[in-house]
Amino acid sequence: MTVDADLEVADEAAGVRVCKTTGIALVATTSQPGTRIQKVSYGATAPLKRPLAEDPGHWGRYDVPRHSTIYMASSAKGAYAESLASQRIPNTLRTIHLSDLFDDSESSDSPDTVLEAIRKVWNHR
Repeated sequence: MTVDADLEVADEAAGVRVCKTTGIALVATTSQPGTRIQKVSYGATAPLKRPLAEDPGHWGRYDVPRHSTIYMASSAKGAYAESLASQRIPNTLRTIHLSDLFDDSESSDSPDTVLEAIRKVWNHR
């Protein structure tokens, strides 16, 4: 097995190699291609590390403090959906009525909730 100077064999039987500089583990694959969407400023394999003191409420499901997580998908559509996951519509928009926010929202064709109003605008476009 040939190993680059910057890579260290962590588990030869499993085909795992770890970069001495970045700490990224190279793991043998089933040859299935993957797609990743990320901010260009992060670089291809350099997402931000999660700070220990940060509230994990908005983190991804596999994020852990002091580490970076690279999310990939088997298709471009899946990668796009994963990149938008943090932008999900909060449940409060499903329950806030327009009449609670606007005095003139009582017409018969007016949507009941903020979410319904957003859907109506997007469907129109």
